[in-house]
Amino acid sequence: MRPWRREKLVGSDPKGLFLFFEAPPIHDGSLSKTRRTLEYIKGNQKEYFTEDVPVQWMAWLRHTRDYPPSHEEIAIAEAQKERTLRLAKEIEKKDAEMRIREAESTAALLAESAAKQIRVNAPPRDSTIDGPEAWIPIPAERKLK
Repeated sequence: MRPWRREKLVGSDPKGLFLFFEAPPIHDGSLSKTRRTLEYIKGNQKEYFTEDVPVQWMAWLRHTRDYPPSHEEIAIAEAQKERTLRLAKEIEKKDAEMRIREAESTAALLAESAAKQIRVNAPPRDSTIDGPEAWIPIPAERKLK
């Protein structure tokens, strides 16, 4: 921290990438909010993404939460995030397996249906005609009333 600044160090993220500071408001009015900033410990801003800053710290920076998060709170949230991602991968794997089984059973049903359809439309075995005529259906005789 620089001695000429009026900022107070509030904390850092668990990975040690950022320092978070809070300073008094610019205007001394009662509605003014404190100034909250972050400082990059290593490198410069271009090397980091917004996703690198923990969500809890982003909420604090934006005045959504009043108190800075603790390392334990961030660790619990990270563990929950990892668990959710692991469970999502398991669900995706089961879903892919189920889709494969459904595709195989659909293909088997289509093949079976096609085989039945061929048997229904096939010409009688005692037909003496070989050729396209053998496949033309014979109309049924109409009954007159």
